[in-house]
Amino acid sequence: MKRVNYFFTLTLALFVGIAFSSCSSGGDDGPTAQETMSKQIAAAWSTVETNSVTVEGTDMTSYFSDVSITLGAYNKDTETGSFAVSGEDRKVFDGVTGWTFSSSDPANANKITLKGATYINSDVTLEVTSEGAGLKLTFGTNENLPPIVESPSTARTASISGKYVVTLKK
Repeated sequence: MKRVNYFFTLTLALFVGIAFSSCSSGGDDGPTAQETMSKQIAAAWSTVETNSVTVEGTDMTSYFSDVSITLGAYNKDTETGSFAVSGEDRKVFDGVTGWTFSSSDPANANKITLKGATYINSDVTLEVTSEGAGLKLTFGTNENLPPIVESPSTARTASISGKYVVTLKK
């Protein structure tokens, strides 16, 4: 009888040990790719120091020399981050009310959609550069974007629709 009781106690102890070792700590696995990206981009960004805006590969920096963009942190409850833009030549961002991740796939955490955008017709690809001090936005616009007047005296205009690459700094 002692032998059966010993065997039963040993078996019970083994099962209890296995049960406790298979339980997770219930802790956090760490931030998601979207949470990490949100923390990196939530800041005020400016073209003032970067001098780099291209449209279809053509340097258009002089038309966007004082644009500042502020991206707010992503709110999981509303699935939106705030967006504000200032500067003279900001019409490409007309109508933008906020941003959201384009996909829940962690591989696409660098792609956002600008909500309410009048002229931006594609997802915005983000590239955090310079150890978080720089941000590059790449996006497309539709042909309805009004041209910029190059010279009021000659009424020359510059086409500004197409693929944009905007480099910003904090």
